[in-house]
Amino acid sequence: MGKKKSKKSRKKVVQEEIPEDVSSDNTLEVDSVITSSTEEVEQEGQNWVDDLMEGIDLLSNKRTETRIKALKLIKKILRAHVSNEVLQNHVQSLMKSLLSIFNRGGKEEEILASEILSIMIITFGYEFSEDYDLKEKLKSTFEAKSRVGEVAHKDPEVRIASLNALSMCMFILDDVQEFVMKDGSLDKLQTLFWKDKEPQVLASAIQGWTLLASGLHNEVLVYRMLPKVKRQLVRFLEHSVLEVRTAAGEALALLYEAYYEEDVEEKDVELKDILERVEILSKESTKRKSKKEKSIQHATFRDILATLEDGTAPSIKSTMKKTTITFDNWKQVIQFNHFRQRLGSGIVEHFKENELVRDVFDVAHIQFDNPDVRKMTGLEKRFVLSKNAPIRKYETTQRHKKTRQFGQFVTSEY
Repeated sequence: MGKKKSKKSRKKVVQEEIPEDVSSDNTLEVDSVITSSTEEVEQEGQNWVDDLMEGIDLLSNKRTETRIKALKLIKKILRAHVSNEVLQNHVQSLMKSLLSIFNRGGKEEEILASEILSIMIITFGYEFSEDYDLKEKLKSTFEAKSRVGEVAHKDPEVRIASLNALSMCMFILDDVQEFVMKDGSLDKLQTLFWKDKEPQVLASAIQGWTLLASGLHNEVLVYRMLPKVKRQLVRFLEHSVLEVRTAAGEALALLYEAYYEEDVEEKDVELKDILERVEILSKESTKRKSKKEKSIQHATFRDILATLEDGTAPSIKSTMKKTTITFDNWKQVIQFNHFRQRLGSGIVEHFKENELVRDVFDVAHIQFDNPDVRKMTGLEKRFVLSKNAPIRKYETTQRHKKTRQFGQFVTSEY
C-alpha cells in the first residue's frame, strides 16, 4: 500500500427539511423538524413518561386497534426522548411484549414492533451487546421474518422492516470486524437476500449490507469485499427499479472511496467500464422514467461518479441545536441516513443525549445546546415578542413621546 491521498470533498448549500434518504452533498437544516416533533409529543401529554408507561401497559390489550395505537405512541416517544433511565426497570417486559407482537401480530403490528425494536437497540445498544442470548434471539427473529419460505413471512413490507432491524442489530450489537471474519454475517446478507425477486426487499438488503460494510477498515473493504461483490453490484446498476440501482451505486461508492484512500498500487482494470455505466446513469434522459425519478437518479449518481473518478467524497452538513455537524465521507453519510431513518427528526435528541449515537458519530465532545438557557414558553413569547405585547406597546408610546418632544424643541429653537 502506498501513501494515502488527501480526501476531496464536494460541498453545496441547500436549505430544506431532512428528506428520508440523502446521498447528495447537501447542507441540511433540522432544527425546525426536531422542535416540532418534540413539542408535538409534549403537547399530547406533558408527562411523556406517564404516556410511555401507559402505552407499554396497553400492549397486552386484546383489541388490535388499541395495541396499534399503543405501538405508535411508544415509537413516537422513544424517537423523541432518550429513555434509558426511564425504561431501566421495564426493558425486559417491553422487549418480551414487542417480540411477542412481532412474531404473532398482524402486518401493521409487526412493522411497528420491528421499528420500535430498532430504536430500542439504538437506545440500549451498550447494554444489549453484553447479553449474548438476547443478541442471538434478536438476530434469528429478524432473519426468520426477512426470508421467504414455508415458515417465513411473505409480505414484502414486513420483510423490509425485518431486514432493516436485522442490519441495525448486527451493526450495533456485534463487533463488525470480528463477525465479518468469523461468523460471516455480512456474507449471509449477500447470499440470502441479494437474489430476492422482490425489488424493495433487494434494495433493503443491499442497503443493510452497505451499513455493515461502513464499519469495516478500508483494507478489508478493498482487498476482501470489493473483489467479492463488485460484479454483482455492477449488474444491479442495470436493474429496472431506482431503489436497487441507487443502493448498488452507494455500495460501490463506499468500496471505491476506500480504494482511493488506500492508494492501491495494482489498478482496477474494470473501473473504466463501471465509470462509463455510472456516467450514463448520472445523465440518463429516457422518457420511460418520470421527471422525479430522473432527478433523484441524476443527483445520486453524480456524487457516486465523483467518488469513482478520483475518490471525491460527498459532504452533508446538518445543523442540530444551532451546532453544525459535517459528514464528509460515504461511511458517515450512509450511517447517518440509516440512523435518521430509524429515529426520524428525533435524531437530534439522540445526538444530544444518546451515548452510543454520540460515540458512533464521534460527537461526544460536542455540547449541542446550553442547558442553563431556558426556552420561553408560548405564552411568554406572546407576552414579550408579539407586536401587541404590553412591552411593545410601551416602547412604541415612549418612542412617539420622544418624537413629539424633539419636534417641540425644534419649533421653539427655530
